[in-house]
Amino acid sequence: VSTINGFGCLSSEPSSCLTFFFACCHSFLCVRKKIIMPKYTITYFNGRGRAELARLVLAQAGVDFEDKRVTQDDWPAMKEGTLFGQLPQLDIEGGARIGESLVIAQFLAEEHGCGGESALDKARVRMVVHNLDEVMTKFYGVMFEKDEARKSTLQTDLNEKIIPRVFGRLEAILKTNNGGDGFFFGSSATTADLQLMVVGALVKDEVAKFAALDALCKRVEALPNIAAWIAKRPESMF
Repeated sequence: VSTINGFGCLSSEPSSCLTFFFACCHSFLCVRKKIIMPKYTITYFNGRGRAELARLVLAQAGVDFEDKRVTQDDWPAMKEGTLFGQLPQLDIEGGARIGESLVIAQFLAEEHGCGGESALDKARVRMVVHNLDEVMTKFYGVMFEKDEARKSTLQTDLNEKIIPRVFGRLEAILKTNNGGDGFFFGSSATTADLQLMVVGALVKDEVAKFAALDALCKRVEALPNIAAWIAKRPESMF
């Protein structure tokens, strides 16, 4: 005879009730984890720059955070109070603090499920992120170079050597997953895809030369949580 037990389970099979009970426990723990999720503060200047990847990770995960933006006037006074005298910096409720942009992004990605599904994918995601970081570093090297002759040389090197090499190889990697019509690895966006969007926005004319990468940038931008973040974040040059 089927009965309703103390857990509200209508079944004549004890094993079915146990399954129901453990499912309820799992749901409760997931909700509890979400409720007690620590508050994050990302501190950086008023730009996308090297903080945007971490911001995008939290935005995609639907996690609220404080987006603290520092002015150039305020920076000298607070510089010594940071971990390494540089930004971005992640502060976690309870007193923990992390520096270094890619470390911050990787930590948040691991915490919120966009660092890759398997150990292999996680390693490959970091591989893509680090290669894209090379392009970002060279881009800022060009932008902040004051000597015009050297600036021109660096720009040519970036456009004609570095970007074709990095983007060409990354596009080949992308095409190994779903013919290039999805994401770099797996079935959902990871930090590899988010970082491509960040870097692609800096070199739009160059990424447009790589159809699969350009299309991926647009897919990431169209993700509901990412689109919402883009719509509300402060305007900045880079």
